[in-house]
This record gives sequence, C-alpha cells and structure tokens, in this order.
Amino acid sequence: MRNANSAFRSTRSRSRNRRSGSSDGTERSQTLAKTDRPSGTGYVLDTTWSARKALEEGLFEDAVRTAILLGHDTDTTSAVANGLTGIKYGIDGIPARWLKQLRRVKIVEPLAVRFLASVRAR
Repeated sequence: MRNANSAFRSTRSRSRNRRSGSSDGTERSQTLAKTDRPSGTGYVLDTTWSARKALEEGLFEDAVRTAILLGHDTDTTSAVANGLTGIKYGIDGIPARWLKQLRRVKIVEPLAVRFLASVRAR
C-alpha cells in the first residue's frame, strides 16, 4: 500500500505542477518534458507515448503486458495501446486462450463482422 500511496502523491504533485504553468505554456512544457520514458499517467501526451512504447513489442500479449506494467492510469493506457495493437495484429494476434474466455462472443461477433463489411464497402 505504501508504494500505491507514494505513486498517488507523486502523480498529484506532477498534476499541480502542470496546472501552475505560465500563460505562454513554457513552464508547463518544461514540466511535461522532465521524463524521458513513458509512465502511463493518463495525460494525453503520456498516454500516446506509452501506447507507442507498447506497440514496439513483437506480440499482442507483450504489448498488453507492457501497457499495464507502465502503471498509474493503466485502464486509459491499456485501452489506447490495446486498441492500436488490435489494429496492428488483428484478431489472429490475440492469444487463443484469451479468446476462449470471452463472454457473449456469439452476440458480438456477428455485429463485428457486419460492421467490418460496411466499413470495407465504403
């Protein structure tokens, strides 16, 4: 719990620093540029950077794992990263053991197939 609390305080501190930038944005951009690696905080730029880092992985499963292991706002980072990873690898890139665990596939799959057909028809 100590790690979670310190991570929360650190994120709140960075958030306050970002909001207190000058009117021309220079101080704010300097604060955002303090890190040289993705950290999964959920801010748009960091989410994009974190998702891009996850996309560097060679397998769908590794990309998902990387997005989650960045920590902080894992649901936002993972949603973006895994959506892009799905585009990159397609349904065949998702591990079969994951697909077997999906619920309501019989309902969703026909809808997805119809949606793809309508997109391709355009």
